[in-house]
Amino acid sequence: MASPYATPVTKIKDIMPYFRKNEADTSMTFIGKKLEVRIPLKFKKHGMLVDGESVTTLAVCDLIFDDKYQAGLNLLAQITITPTDRSTMTYNGVDYMVLYLKEGDTFMSSYRVVKDSGIVYTLWTEFISNGGLIYTLDYEGLLKFFDHVEELTGEGLGVSKAVYEGIVAYLARDPSNVTKQYRLTNMNRPMQVVPLKSVSRGLSSTIARLAGSYMRDEGITSALRHEVTQNQPFEDLLRGVGLPQPSSEV
Repeated sequence: MASPYATPVTKIKDIMPYFRKNEADTSMTFIGKKLEVRIPLKFKKHGMLVDGESVTTLAVCDLIFDDKYQAGLNLLAQITITPTDRSTMTYNGVDYMVLYLKEGDTFMSSYRVVKDSGIVYTLWTEFISNGGLIYTLDYEGLLKFFDHVEELTGEGLGVSKAVYEGIVAYLARDPSNVTKQYRLTNMNRPMQVVPLKSVSRGLSSTIARLAGSYMRDEGITSALRHEVTQNQPFEDLLRGVGLPQPSSEV
């Protein structure tokens, strides 16, 4: 897969040297030379990306500094940015709004963010249910993505961290073989995330594909095309495999 960057960039963890906090009005100003902010356009349909003179957006985006350094921002809150210019781009089938900031532009109108439980629904729907991750998220990043969700949004996931990690481990697949879990590979390539709602790829047994699709075309096609080689205890039970047979004697 081609790189999303026109020129090589170095990943950094600390982005604060590029910003100045203004305690008088709680805003945050960009103090570098050039900042490019890439935001998934899909946030707009959830009301989490509002485009105007300033842009209010969910702060899950890619930051590119001076065309040399890059950092993924995974802040589960909305921020308001005042850019100098903007454009759009598409990478790996996902559309992005691209904001351009120069020195002195406002990156956050206020760093005192408001808790919003709707953020949980938006991110779970787009990243987990639909499998449409932002390209900056790798396997470890996705495992930790919701670590501070309740603190930042006031709402939890409704499942424990262990259950969530199990979901991620199950949905993350080898990009060259989506039937194979990513954790079973050498993990040296970007993962492919299967949508949680996917019947054809998300389920592992023939019965689950058929029943989970309510006998729709996608589930039937998947059940016919993909042979299940691992034992499925629940499916064996439904088919009567391994159960004692009734005696033929009267």
